[in-house]
Amino acid sequence: SGIGAAVARRLGAQGWRLVLSGRDAERLGRVAERAPASVFPADLTRSGAERRLTRFALDHTGRVDLLVAGAGVGWAGDFTAMPPSDLDEVVEVVEVDLLSTLRLVRQVVPHMVEAGSGRVVLVGSLAGAVAVRGEAVYSAAKAGLGAFADALRYELRGSGVAVGLVVPGVVDTPFFDRRGVPYRRSWPGPVP
Repeated sequence: SGIGAAVARRLGAQGWRLVLSGRDAERLGRVAERAPASVFPADLTRSGAERRLTRFALDHTGRVDLLVAGAGVGWAGDFTAMPPSDLDEVVEVVEVDLLSTLRLVRQVVPHMVEAGSGRVVLVGSLAGAVAVRGEAVYSAAKAGLGAFADALRYELRGSGVAVGLVVPGVVDTPFFDRRGVPYRRSWPGPVP
């Protein structure tokens, strides 16, 4: 949804052969209808899902030239006031926004290195560059993603594989509804 769906539509319009993955199979199917694609519904926090997704992509396309990793969930509220029952939600933020991305990149990049070319694009967040009150865990996960992108870029220098980190501003997507707290700041204003 959101940024991922927009990226899929743009790449599909440019003629890319796409494999889309997400946790919501119904929503994923709707995106795939607008951006012709193979779909692999999966929760990448589940053990081995990143391996199955990579194998699926290679089987359907023969190679992976571009990985756009844009999964993101959030939790909002003061960290020190977080009820113990919300701890699982906080763990999910780190698992989805950071750890599942690391595992997927680890599966895909060796194929790119072997081919001598490829692009990895990680979708970060302004909250990872400038810490945001009430979003401590989300900020930490996205900051970790930024540091990972920098380090991986250095490691892959000369391999033909490029690593980029996109840090969009506030984007008007279902993200804020799903985290349970709407976006209320007047600045920066959300963009479509």
